[in-house]
Amino acid sequence: MVVTLAMKVLLVMSCLFSAVAAYYRGVCLHGGWQGIDGGSPSVFAPGWHLDYFKGKGLTTFRVGFAWQQLQPSLNSAFDANYLSLMDAFVAECKQRSLYVNFVPIPNNWKGTPLGSGSVTIQALTDMWTRLASHYKNESSVWAYDLWNEPDHPLWNTQYGPTLLDGIRAVDPVKPILFATNTGGWGQYYTYHLDGLPLDSKYTNIVYHAHFYFDTPADGTYDHGYDAYSTTIGVDRAQGFVNWCVVNKVKCYAGEFGIPGGWQAGNANCTWGPNTNDPRWNTALDLFLYNLDYYDISGTYWDGGPYSDITDIGPTCDGKDRPQMAVLTQHLGTQKSPVDWQSAPVPPVKYPTEPLIIYNGTIQHGYTEYGWGTRDLQNTQHVYPGCTYSIKVTLDNWSAVRFGSPPAFSTLLYESISFYVYPSSVSQQIRMQVTQTNTKQQDVTVGNQVEIPIINAGSWSQVVVPFEKFGLPEGTLLDGFWVQENNSTSQGDIWYDLFVINQRKV
Repeated sequence: MVVTLAMKVLLVMSCLFSAVAAYYRGVCLHGGWQGIDGGSPSVFAPGWHLDYFKGKGLTTFRVGFAWQQLQPSLNSAFDANYLSLMDAFVAECKQRSLYVNFVPIPNNWKGTPLGSGSVTIQALTDMWTRLASHYKNESSVWAYDLWNEPDHPLWNTQYGPTLLDGIRAVDPVKPILFATNTGGWGQYYTYHLDGLPLDSKYTNIVYHAHFYFDTPADGTYDHGYDAYSTTIGVDRAQGFVNWCVVNKVKCYAGEFGIPGGWQAGNANCTWGPNTNDPRWNTALDLFLYNLDYYDISGTYWDGGPYSDITDIGPTCDGKDRPQMAVLTQHLGTQKSPVDWQSAPVPPVKYPTEPLIIYNGTIQHGYTEYGWGTRDLQNTQHVYPGCTYSIKVTLDNWSAVRFGSPPAFSTLLYESISFYVYPSSVSQQIRMQVTQTNTKQQDVTVGNQVEIPIINAGSWSQVVVPFEKFGLPEGTLLDGFWVQENNSTSQGDIWYDLFVINQRKV
């Protein structure tokens, strides 16, 4: 689903009259791991921070802790002082009927990444089984958040299941937040979802990924406003969202955020003007409307002590940052993450609009990387309502090709359509769909489909149902090409208005 500003009223109405609208919004809190870089001491957010966020309707917190400070020696007892800091934070949450899920940040132990040397998955499992034993009867600790932004080829298939087995041996009930293998780059859906969902023997699992709207999507926002469109957040989450819907699993956006004027911070507050480029606010708003529609929860990055460029906490002079006005429009009806997680997965919701790929300009972050002689801003023949067309000289297998996020599912979308203006009825073209494999390589999948040329010298529409490609329902795709069907010179052909059409149910 691609959200436009004009659709927001429809989505609000669908939430108001839905039986569920069941999702929660929370905040990732800085502080607990700050001491490991030799800069600031590790502190957890004080009670007044929690009061501020609770007053805004934000009831759940994703809180990082430093593995090496909690467990200074691998496979050994916890540091009592550091554990007491975590317990004190839990007590503050419990006093206010708030919830926390702790997550190890950064994703290493004393600088050594997971899977290297003595930092084995068995060592991480030891830490988590000890922590689960400590908190399994504490209702304010609502879930175990296994690892921050895993980036290891064995995470989904071996490391994750090993952790789950260890935790479930001591706590068979509490939800587990399974970070998909993104390295933080949630838009690369095939790469980070390979091997998922997990075996059905693992229950109470919530899958999550992280999304940022800057280039290169790392949340540093070093270049000011650099998004190609305010739909960038929706586009980058599209593959993950479609995967969640198709697989009927609970999912949430573990991190997302935009700049809000932050310049620096300390243990108590942050400073910098409470201003930003308003286009970032629109991008966040549309991103959240899309999560709302699919009942996907999320925790905004970030707030609390020290914080960083995307800080959503109040300024030192007590002013709200601009992101807060956006986030509080998307709180959902579930104040308890436990209620959200335990509720049934909602029925499949279908997109309300098509996904336009090209209408004279390339849309939604797609890239055209075909081959042969092509002109993407041709004015010789333009389909009515479009600004340009794509002219291709058919020679030596030339093709127009679109790819990269957003991904789309053949369960939610039913066909690809476009308009063609042939110069001869003897021209031969074919279509192929593509997806990104686990090595982040774009590969063709399914059958090739020949496109018949009926009329020359005028525009006609071509509609290709996804069933024609012979793919299983629910296949995730992220591109396609239209290619000359032989290697001979066939003259010029024009294409316009490429659209992925939503399934009408």
